Amino acid sequence: MQQEKISNLLQDSNRLNRHFLKVIFEKQKAEQIFTSENYNFYDASSVLFLIGYNRSNKNRFSSEPCIILNKRSSLVGQPGDLCFPGGSIKPRLDLFLKKLLYLPFSPLTKWHYWSFWKNKCLKEADKLAFLLATSLRESFEEMRLNPMAVNFLGPISAEYLQTSNKMIYPMVCWVSGQKKFFPNWEVEKILYIPIYEFFNKQNYYRFKIDIDPEVQKQFDNLEIDHPCFICKTDNQTDLLWGATYRIIASFLELAFKFKMPDIELLPFTTENINRKYFSINKKNS
Repeated sequence: MQQEKISNLLQDSNRLNRHFLKVIFEKQKAEQIFTSENYNFYDASSVLFLIGYNRSNKNRFSSEPCIILNKRSSLVGQPGDLCFPGGSIKPRLDLFLKKLLYLPFSPLTKWHYWSFWKNKCLKEADKLAFLLATSLRESFEEMRLNPMAVNFLGPISAEYLQTSNKMIYPMVCWVSGQKKFFPNWEVEKILYIPIYEFFNKQNYYRFKIDIDPEVQKQFDNLEIDHPCFICKTDNQTDLLWGATYRIIASFLELAFKFKMPDIELLPFTTENINRKYFSINKKNS
């Protein structure tokens, strides 16, 4: 997509929302993204791919559409990672919450393409509702996201997480009715990364994982070198990599025809993931 067209889209939130709705729908309407999987559906995870403005304070990002991420606290596994809010399905609780999403004026029933999904395949639609319920519940728990403050834009392709052997299903939402979030003990802080920053190839690097050989044996074919995005906010540097990086890369290519730089062309950064990253969780999340 031409740079001028991208710039114009990012300056108009209504037009940007319509664009996201359209490209996500066109991508998924011909696919069965849930029923074709050959594993237990209840082992999956769902995350909320949040997009919106930083309305919590007046700064240079307050008028720029951002991707909103959580930074995992030292009390959970993979501390320091940037990630979307979300987690594993809780079958009984999420079954109840799923039923609430079928009520009028919920984020699901207000979704422009909900009728299409129900008519396309009721089983697919039911799983979509289940996963959206999971991601909304987890987002409320982690950052007190108001479920009624989001505009659901659709699901995007799942991402396989090697370290836990599960699928992650991202649900894209635009946050329109909430100015401030309140992170719980799982979240160190919340980051707003302007979408235009992802088009600056100088923000991309390559890093190595510092990991004990004995730990590495637990993960088959674990890559040591990884591409990453360096995020600089509040005089701090954070590393975006792994599944969250790949989900964002997939979305940017879908929405803007933008491809992340090839890892072989990236300079190395001194930022690394140390061996403590793979230690046992201090608390169960």
